[in-house]
Amino acid sequence: GKVTDVDEDGCLILDTENGSVKIVSGDVTYLY
Repeated sequence: GKVTDVDEDGCLILDTENGSVKIVSGDVTYLY
């Protein structure tokens, strides 16, 4: 995937083939 955005808290938003993934403090949160 690739980084598509950074939210207001500085968390990276990644665009993957399974959807958007938000990286929060080292944990992966799936966004639908």
